[in-house]
Amino acid sequence: MTNFKTDNGLDISTLFNTVGINKVGHVHINEHTYDFDEHAPKNHWLYAAFLGFQEYQKRYGNVSSFASIGTGAGIDAIGAYEIFHPQKIFLTDIHPQIPPIAQKNVEANVPEHVPVRSFKGDLCLPLIENKITVDLVYANIPNIPSDQPKFEAKDSASFYQKRNENCPEIFEKYLLTLQYLFLAEAKQVVNKGGAVIDAIGGRVPYKILEGLFVSNGYAFEELVGIFKIQTEPNYILKSYAEVEQKYNVEFDFYKYEDAQKYWLKIEDKKLGGPELKSELQKYRINATHAYNEYIKNNQPFGHVVHILCGKV
Repeated sequence: MTNFKTDNGLDISTLFNTVGINKVGHVHINEHTYDFDEHAPKNHWLYAAFLGFQEYQKRYGNVSSFASIGTGAGIDAIGAYEIFHPQKIFLTDIHPQIPPIAQKNVEANVPEHVPVRSFKGDLCLPLIENKITVDLVYANIPNIPSDQPKFEAKDSASFYQKRNENCPEIFEKYLLTLQYLFLAEAKQVVNKGGAVIDAIGGRVPYKILEGLFVSNGYAFEELVGIFKIQTEPNYILKSYAEVEQKYNVEFDFYKYEDAQKYWLKIEDKKLGGPELKSELQKYRINATHAYNEYIKNNQPFGHVVHILCGKV
């Protein structure tokens, strides 16, 4: 990806301004954290996440404590502060080089009186081990299992190291094992009346996602659904195509150029996930065919993003 950096770091202003937040700031990144095209901030996952945060704030008000799981550069926590004004912020990431960077980024962009703590560790385990509970837990975590941890490059945001954990087969088949484990762990750190917010690609049937939350004991709701381009198509499409063949399932991708034109016409309707996918159905293609088209013609594809909420 192209780095949009100045001497002060990556300018996050356009991303915040796109969701109506008047925020000027920079963050520092490295080869293990994602940047974004400042001219196309709607293609960044955090655009959808911030819309989801804003919707949660409208429905339930501010939260006093916030945790970001797999935080990366910490931009998600900066957005959470701008929207929720929590009194405490916690960050976790499994990559050993990321938590210190994320903590510095967040501390540089929130008031000095707001304590920020970062931890290296898997999912919610650092919070569980330190007996930390919060009102709101947020995560945007990878879906594709790998035989080796991908600490050497940015693809650590798309792949995770396989682990032997109990997960219902239906979620494993749809590449939701890590999502299931995250939701199970988050139940141990969310305060009563609080919630978990999970950013998940809508490549799978919506009922499967609802079941993911309900099976972990959450009251399920969707905050936001949007359409965006599929980044890193060379290995993302390939991985999903391989899973289609292995498990005889199908994933939902969409021919980007046609679907994007239509999405721009219906974006303001703020459709929920099922309605949005229904509207885009005519542009739908499975991962196997999408990957073949990408290899042959370098055709771009997109997918739906769901910002999902589980109340405790």
